Amino acid sequence: MDRERLRRIRNYQNTEFYPALVLRPASILITMVIGDWRWVTPNGVTLLATIFKLAAAAMFVVDDRAWLLAAVVTLQLGAILDHVDGTLARYRQTPSNLGFFYDTVSDAVTWFATLAALGWLAYQRTGQAHLLVVAGAGAYALMVNGYMRSVVETAEERRKWKDAVDDPVAAVAANAARQEGGPPPERTGAEWLRWLGRCVGQIWRFQEMDLFFWVAVFVVLDRIPALLWLVAVTQLAAMLIQFVARALRMRAFDLP
Repeated sequence: MDRERLRRIRNYQNTEFYPALVLRPASILITMVIGDWRWVTPNGVTLLATIFKLAAAAMFVVDDRAWLLAAVVTLQLGAILDHVDGTLARYRQTPSNLGFFYDTVSDAVTWFATLAALGWLAYQRTGQAHLLVVAGAGAYALMVNGYMRSVVETAEERRKWKDAVDDPVAAVAANAARQEGGPPPERTGAEWLRWLGRCVGQIWRFQEMDLFFWVAVFVVLDRIPALLWLVAVTQLAAMLIQFVARALRMRAFDLP
């Protein structure tokens, strides 16, 4: 195995529960195979991830056990590919604004489609129209959380451009480090166990990428209404918390 190539592929470290334990390892394995296939582009992978997620949403509408399980599998494949695109771009050192835009918009569209499909399924089963509102609330909160994150990231980029005017040498070094994605983690066996424990401890935070795990669990258990309430409550709470945290961060950018 080419250890230097593996080091370049392991170019990002997740702290969220599901990405750290499942999505990132799977994306690393896939990139080890396709990383040098020049006809496979990061944006092409994003498109494929979007197709898988939308296909899963369509399957969720079909109230059949086999179709629902197939939808779960398809959604997980989409989530994995959603990590492969960024891994591939960093490995090749070709991150782009178009890729960032495409990936962000894709996430918003596919989460709305997924939750809308699950909300419709729950309504068809129970006749409770308020579940459509609950599904919409969860999708709305996810979209706002993503929007706030993008606004802060844009402000950070503007701050970097301002710093680049004052110190262009440091700016070039910082941009190179961003494209590389940072060095891969090197840990002892005990350190890996502690890291694993920290990742498992993040499960209660219900971050966006963790929701792929929770969708799978609740659909397999056939608890769709409970899933919709879980997403709505956790994401609305996260929206309020992140609004305050990111507003304070944006205010800090204005300070001299």
